[in-house]
Amino acid sequence: MDTPRGNREIDISRARPRNRETTHRAPASGPQRASAAGTHPRASAAHTAAGAAHASGTGRRSAGAAAAAGKRRKNTWRIAATAAACVLLVITLVGGVVYLYVDSLIQESTLGSFDDVQPPVADSGEVQQSIVPPDFKGVRNILVLGLDYDDDDAVVRDKEHPNTDMILYVRLDGNAHTLMMLQFPRDIFVGQAGGAAGKINGILAANVDAGNGLGAVKTYIEQNFGLPVDDYITIDLEALREMVDAFDGVAVYVPQDMRYYNPETGVLEGELLQGWRKLMGKECEFFLRYRQGLMRGDLDRLVMQRQFYAGLFRRLKTASVSDIVKLLPVAQTYIRTDISTLDLMSIAIEVSRMNNAGISIGRIPVYGTEERYYDGGLQAGALPVVLAKEETAALLNEYFRPADQSITAADLGTPYWKTSGGVADAEMSTMGDVENSTGDGTPPDFW
Repeated sequence: MDTPRGNREIDISRARPRNRETTHRAPASGPQRASAAGTHPRASAAHTAAGAAHASGTGRRSAGAAAAAGKRRKNTWRIAATAAACVLLVITLVGGVVYLYVDSLIQESTLGSFDDVQPPVADSGEVQQSIVPPDFKGVRNILVLGLDYDDDDAVVRDKEHPNTDMILYVRLDGNAHTLMMLQFPRDIFVGQAGGAAGKINGILAANVDAGNGLGAVKTYIEQNFGLPVDDYITIDLEALREMVDAFDGVAVYVPQDMRYYNPETGVLEGELLQGWRKLMGKECEFFLRYRQGLMRGDLDRLVMQRQFYAGLFRRLKTASVSDIVKLLPVAQTYIRTDISTLDLMSIAIEVSRMNNAGISIGRIPVYGTEERYYDGGLQAGALPVVLAKEETAALLNEYFRPADQSITAADLGTPYWKTSGGVADAEMSTMGDVENSTGDGTPPDFW
């Protein structure tokens, strides 16, 4: 290192803390300083060497400090990474617990399963040819069954042998973002397959003791109507009150005055007047069960159900997270399904985003009859309705089957029964049409 650099080092060293044993003199100025430097070369060299040594020591300390700082930074990153990993682990565990909890809220039914359904066998012992079309990707076919345990009927019902007084076939098309529903009149004649009354709503109860009531319903729908069934949802009709109350009511258009008089006493026990009404649970149950003053009995009751569905879809579109949370305990108690809870929530979200033109509903066409069906010791006999096969085949071909997979009336497998009167057609319509049928498609703001 040359002398000038040594002088700079000396000057920089003056910034160090003062040593008590070191004597400091004021530096010489001008020629005198230069002379001193020239007269004492050894002192100058020694001084320069001392400056170099100090610089070397300073460099070692700087390198050490840098290494220590790097180590501290490395440790800081390591701590941060560990903390992040712990947070992620906690979130994962909490998320997993929440997933398991939510997914376990709704259980599968004890009335049977779709997992072990066997194809029907003909009298010859051969498996019958299926008329079910191939699956479509992105399409989900759900059978929604409303279970009724009311024992005020010719056929005995209980918790182990309920009737499916609501049968609703639902097709959710995730590709087209549409929902199509098909109502099955509960009194469709199916003969011995339906138990003592010979009606389609008795298939489940008639097959529970054999081990698979739900599987029997699925098999009958697929084999005799050619409708694929992927999943089921069963809902106890007695849950209706709690579900509607949890939603704080549903706005429904009542198409006519409804009054129920006790047939034994003649006392008025229920009443709903025509027009828009905010129905709570008990009133909704009355609305959906009423048929005393309906000209076509159960067929007109299906029309009432459409008004209820329209109101339910409207309410679903305005549902908050709080509303959904309120429904969970009710669903846990009264709903059974082979669909996961999270998938059900996804379906609900998908449906809530649809407009009324994307949701449609129809009904299986039927004929009336005056011939009662007697079986299993029924005293009065059961008065069913009979499948209108030509009209049903046309409905299924237009809305539920591929163009190259059409079926004919001969493909529909319900048994023959004598008919009377005209046919009650499919009445296929969108939810927008259902609302417009009220004469005023805009319900009042009840909330």
